[in-house]
Amino acid sequence: MTDTALARLYEALRSRPRTAAFDPIPFLHALHEAGSHAVVIGQVAGILHGSADPTGDLDLLWDGSSAEAAALRAALTAAGCVELPALDRPSTPFRVPGADGDLCTPAAPWGGLDTTDCLAGAVTATDPSTGLTVRYAALDDLIRMRRALGRPKDHRRADELERLRNPTPLDVLARYRQAILDKDADALADLYAPDAVHEFPFLYPGMPERHEGREAVRAGYRAAWGASPAQPDEIREVAVHRSTDPEVITVEQVVAGTIAGTDRRFSAPGLLVIRVRAGRIVHVRDYMDGLGVAHAMGRLAAVAARLEGTA
Repeated sequence: MTDTALARLYEALRSRPRTAAFDPIPFLHALHEAGSHAVVIGQVAGILHGSADPTGDLDLLWDGSSAEAAALRAALTAAGCVELPALDRPSTPFRVPGADGDLCTPAAPWGGLDTTDCLAGAVTATDPSTGLTVRYAALDDLIRMRRALGRPKDHRRADELERLRNPTPLDVLARYRQAILDKDADALADLYAPDAVHEFPFLYPGMPERHEGREAVRAGYRAAWGASPAQPDEIREVAVHRSTDPEVITVEQVVAGTIAGTDRRFSAPGLLVIRVRAGRIVHVRDYMDGLGVAHAMGRLAAVAARLEGTA
């Protein structure tokens, strides 16, 4: 399954206007195939971390070495660069079909910030379906780079990245819903604290009473979604109730979608009580209408028989 960070980038590119020619993916493939260790910085890195702010350029940080310069030249040539940039400069522009931007080394002016550590601290995202691996600046490093540059848009984007680092319960809810729509167990589990608990108070055959721990959430949802033909395509919000406890929200919603291989639709009302602490889910009570989904799948009789067997 595609890494969540790359999935965000793909979606951001799909949602751009048709007239927008920006598509850095071919050049990112060329960098990967050339063995480059260049690190994506700027707003593309911001999008990989979850920023909603669009961009039209691709900026890269590299170490200035002769080996990396050779890898960059190979990638630029493979991507169709007509005029190779001068890589002996601390910062130089580049252009390939679908993308342009700046190639920067730590020697470039960064408002007094030493960006050498940003190279060593880079994180990676991988798309197993294509073999693409992208190195991009870690969130804290990207925030420091934005603050150091100091332009109004840099501070605005740094503020957004700070919120991504410390998401509110509503921020977490938005990502939770997207993971459900994508049936992405990894993206869902990554929202949880390592020792989080996810409870299912309503009895339903095949469902545990609870998942204890992030990895149990990951394994449980991967198995459940992998075995289910239900494909959600919409989450209708009924209400979100804030609590006197700032960590807790109560969510009324309806998950709707189709049953794969049929024209049948399902609609599953549910209620979530979510506690978020330090940006991670620590507890969920998940009241889901599993019988409604079973009915749409034509499995209600079998489920009812199993329920009778547990009575």
